[in-house]
This record gives sequence, C-alpha cells and structure tokens, in this order.
Amino acid sequence: MLEYDELNMGAEPMQDDEMLTVEEVAKMLKVHVKTVRHWINTGELKAMDIGRGYRISRSDLQEFIENRKKRGDTD
Repeated sequence: MLEYDELNMGAEPMQDDEMLTVEEVAKMLKVHVKTVRHWINTGELKAMDIGRGYRISRSDLQEFIENRKKRGDTD
C-alpha cells in the first residue's frame, strides 16, 4: 500500500496542474455549470469525482479546449 508521502500529496503537484471546480471552469468558458457537467457526464471533459463535486485539471481543460477548436476547423 502506498504511504502518504509516496502519493506526493501537497502543494507541489497542484501548482503544476491546478485543479478547478465546475463553477470555475464554467466561469472561465462563460457557460452554465450544467453545460460543464454535461461535458463531464458524456466523457468529453475529463474530471475527477472527489465526492463533493468534480475537479478538472488545467491540463485536461486545455486538452478539451484544443479538441473543441479542432472540431471547428474547416481547413
């Protein structure tokens, strides 16, 4: 079983890849929180269920945005 230190819990991993709430993502993208939850439920946006809500890493959000941009490209 992994020990607490082995899980690398603490501030360092979060600084590299900050975790955002559904509400924060909705505000950043200027959409309703229900829209963000829909993207999570359909698997379009990766998220971690922490029991009291979802958390989305900045890198997963960036990947989601890039994928949405690609879908809109017509070139």
